[in-house]
Amino acid sequence: MTLRTLNLTVEIGGRTICRDFSLAIERGSRWAVLGINGAGKTTLLSTLAGLREPAAGVITLNNKALQDYGPRQRAQQIGLMVQDDHDEAETTVLDVALLGRLPYLSWWQAETAADEAIAMRALDAVGLKGMETRRSATLSGGERRRLAIAALVTQQVPLLLLDEPNSHLDLHQQIALLDLLCDLPERTLVMSLHDVNLAARYCTHALLLFGSDGAACGGPIEQMLDPAVLTKLYRHSVIAHETKNGRIYLPA
Repeated sequence: MTLRTLNLTVEIGGRTICRDFSLAIERGSRWAVLGINGAGKTTLLSTLAGLREPAAGVITLNNKALQDYGPRQRAQQIGLMVQDDHDEAETTVLDVALLGRLPYLSWWQAETAADEAIAMRALDAVGLKGMETRRSATLSGGERRRLAIAALVTQQVPLLLLDEPNSHLDLHQQIALLDLLCDLPERTLVMSLHDVNLAARYCTHALLLFGSDGAACGGPIEQMLDPAVLTKLYRHSVIAHETKNGRIYLPA
């Protein structure tokens, strides 16, 4: 699985998120999308998922233009977790997890026992075992995030696009879920994060959106997480501190 952009320009509301941007996201890599609030991280992820048309340029998945995939074909390759998911419907936790199986079902086809088994394993993996009959609308914000990830795990796609997957989670749950995501076999991850130290810990690459005139860059994590570059990115002085467990980044 390889997702590529060629001379990609993404715009929203008269602002340019990235301009003439080219990169290759290879199978098994883990990308952090970093930038200040409003830099366009959500917009870029939606574009990479095929939900928004770029202003210019091409996105390809496995050497085929993303726009040439039908919705079902695309959903069998790419999973997207949005930033806010407020479900007020009368659906159970298991119903939401089973949404990940929809790309593999024909019209009016019901989920099979095998589909339910996949969803139950995903709920167990995110710590929601025993809640499958509970109404999803009654979950806390953190539980909803874990449920959204369970649905993605149930979807069993090679590429996951995650918009702030660790939001609403306490420290333990952030680490547990990022451990889970990074342990998924042969998955490629692209996730927007606000914590540079989590990006350094979990990601192999970083994509930086500077939020001004389409400036963006991407590459190996050790090259991208330079204090001078991060200072420019966040518009606040960032320093690096070496520890026995690796480098950590702090606001000056």
